[in-house]
Amino acid sequence: MPLYNAERYLRETLNAILGQTFSDFELIISDNASTDATAAICQEYTAGDGRIRYVQNHRNLGAARNFNRVFELSTGKYFKWAAADDVCLPAFLERCVRVLESDADVVIAYPRTQVIDEDGTAVTMARDELRLDSTDVRARFADLLSPMRYTNYPFYGVMVRSALQRTRLMIPYRAADRCLLAELGLHGRFREIDEVLFYRRKARGSARGLEREVEYNTGHVGKRFYFQNWRICWEHHRSVGRSKLPTPVKLDLYRSLWRWAFQNRSRYRYDIARNLKILLKRGS
Repeated sequence: MPLYNAERYLRETLNAILGQTFSDFELIISDNASTDATAAICQEYTAGDGRIRYVQNHRNLGAARNFNRVFELSTGKYFKWAAADDVCLPAFLERCVRVLESDADVVIAYPRTQVIDEDGTAVTMARDELRLDSTDVRARFADLLSPMRYTNYPFYGVMVRSALQRTRLMIPYRAADRCLLAELGLHGRFREIDEVLFYRRKARGSARGLEREVEYNTGHVGKRFYFQNWRICWEHHRSVGRSKLPTPVKLDLYRSLWRWAFQNRSRYRYDIARNLKILLKRGS
């Protein structure tokens, strides 16, 4: 659990994790130099449950590096990231581990998700119809590239550690979770459990905007030039290139990626226009 200033929902989230029917796990909490009561709450829970390991960063590393840090500190066969404001229902881990133990080709198991608001009220949502459980890596990769509203929910599922180790983990940039899921999809199938066992909290007004998103992921403040869409496309190319897939399959994946980039070409023009505008303002 990577977190920062998470006092508001932290007790509810910790109680849900510690109350899982599958209890053989270690909970690693990496506190990204919080300034609220997060540290005190974590230390309270650590004293009461030996499964919890709490570490505190001396400075804010940015969300991406803090997410990677908890993975680097872990040792289990399976791994799960947890946000400090979401709620896992009691059977979450048990059901996911059961799927992973029964099918060696699955690299992520995750339950259906219900979005809730700040007050815990269910938010209406549509399900994305994705081919993430397909045996065809081309289909999985294409769907992980396509515009999706709820694709990052597998990100909070239970993952096979050995598969996750073969990825570059979270890049310190915007859409790091999407890039990681696309890369992980090159290594195996995703399996959704057809039961709501996860409440994903979406705070009102949670959209950060480009600068805030980059600051959130990197921990750096003040950078103004961003080529976020070019960077995401480049990261997808790197993922395909470093995979161990056969060359003909890689070529098919590149073609899928190029089609996706062409369909979204307006985003690349936006990146260039935005940065030119900033450059002209600085020169005036």
